[in-house]
Amino acid sequence: MPRALSTQGTFRIVLEGDKGNPDEPAFFARNISVGAFTSIMEVLTHIKEEDSAAAQFTAAFAVVSKCIVDWENMFDPDTGEDIPFSQENLANVLDIMECIELLEALLQSAQLSVPEQKK
Repeated sequence: MPRALSTQGTFRIVLEGDKGNPDEPAFFARNISVGAFTSIMEVLTHIKEEDSAAAQFTAAFAVVSKCIVDWENMFDPDTGEDIPFSQENLANVLDIMECIELLEALLQSAQLSVPEQKK
């Protein structure tokens, strides 16, 4: 089965600002297909040309939401309670720069060789 179709083929992404934090929040993304890779490249190009932050986020989030399938260590800062993963919650925890950082991590993962991804 192609890795992009496998529910087992996920990898962990930690945003730069969260690296090294206790209980560092992390996102889990599925391996992306060639089509998703192309979409990400188109979105990144569009984002550079777009002036509106809302339009940038909408374009970036459309791709990210297809690839991010779970997370860990996401806690409500007011209550300390775990925030369960959902597409709605994903949209509510990311700012535009974090969304773009996730896009870049997805692109980078697609560029690794097969042996590097299996580590």
